[in-house]
Amino acid sequence: MRKITLIGSNAQYIEHKGAAIPDDNRKIVMKGEYARYEEIAFSNQPHFPQTSNEEEGKRLYDFLINGNYIKQDTSLAVWLFTMGYSNEQPAEVKPIVWCKTKETAQVMLRGVFGELIKKKELSVSRMFQLTEQCFITQDGKPLKLAKPRNEISQDFDLLKNFFRPFPT
Repeated sequence: MRKITLIGSNAQYIEHKGAAIPDDNRKIVMKGEYARYEEIAFSNQPHFPQTSNEEEGKRLYDFLINGNYIKQDTSLAVWLFTMGYSNEQPAEVKPIVWCKTKETAQVMLRGVFGELIKKKELSVSRMFQLTEQCFITQDGKPLKLAKPRNEISQDFDLLKNFFRPFPT
């Protein structure tokens, strides 16, 4: 057991640790007018870069759930964090199960991250890497994207239409 004692008017103890690292039964005693203990948890879970806002993330989440693109039990908090709509990492982050084809997954990801790719803030190869880390197929294997291809299916068309700009 560690024992941390902070004494003095400007005493500080700041610890950076991974979000998944458990507490280690520390006994912390702090004395002094400005004694401060701060623990900063950082994310060790893979996730896509920050994009758009939570409202857009919720709208896409609802569309994907209702269309059975992702499993019905997908947590909204995990979805928002994994896809870069929120910076708040849930306590337990599981890969998102993609229930449709690789082509539909690619349409969705390019719809979300197309602007970041255009601005060169996200490379296509990095998007492919993150997809394998953040998404799995229904049989539990990492989702591996291939070169983009058009698919003739209603699922494909619905996704394409979802990302079309609204007419003005």
